[in-house]
Amino acid sequence: MEKKYIVKVTPRAEADLDNVHSFLWRATLDMEIAAKVCVKIENAIAGLASRPHIRPMLPRDGIYNECFRKEICGDYIIPFLIHEPTQTIYVTHIFNGRANYQQYL
Repeated sequence: MEKKYIVKVTPRAEADLDNVHSFLWRATLDMEIAAKVCVKIENAIAGLASRPHIRPMLPRDGIYNECFRKEICGDYIIPFLIHEPTQTIYVTHIFNGRANYQQYL
């Protein structure tokens, strides 16, 4: 049987998702587009509950940071930490993939 993890979204990541929604709504003037992108991100986050270790590690300073892994959802990077003792995943941020997100980890 496949192990399921608990997925927790930090307040910072929740604020990031709100910012993604606001930005897309302002940029496109289409609430439906903004909502669809956010639903895709939320679904990607929920999908972390199964097999989070298959997601790639995040490189940092030229080496791979074993602490952080990432989920990619369209133009967005979703960094997360896995806490094995409690089988919990912590989603820490949501970044646009073009941003220099590594400086915030």
